Amino acid sequence: MPGRSGIAIHGGRNGDDTLGCLLPGDTLEYKEDAQDYTIKNSTLKKNELFNFFKQYGRNGIKINIGFK
Repeated sequence: MPGRSGIAIHGGRNGDDTLGCLLPGDTLEYKEDAQDYTIKNSTLKKNELFNFFKQYGRNGIKINIGFK
């Protein structure tokens, strides 16, 4: 997104909440029409990630995002 220097990480429910951001979670639950989905346990996983950052500090942490 223009004017941003990083990626925001926050909890959310679906793709509408993630424009230019990273939504942690542990499961995608697709709707019957397979056109929409819900991200499960997003706030819980965000809190776990932020606790990791607190434990190891902010400097030197890199997040690699990929697909399997």
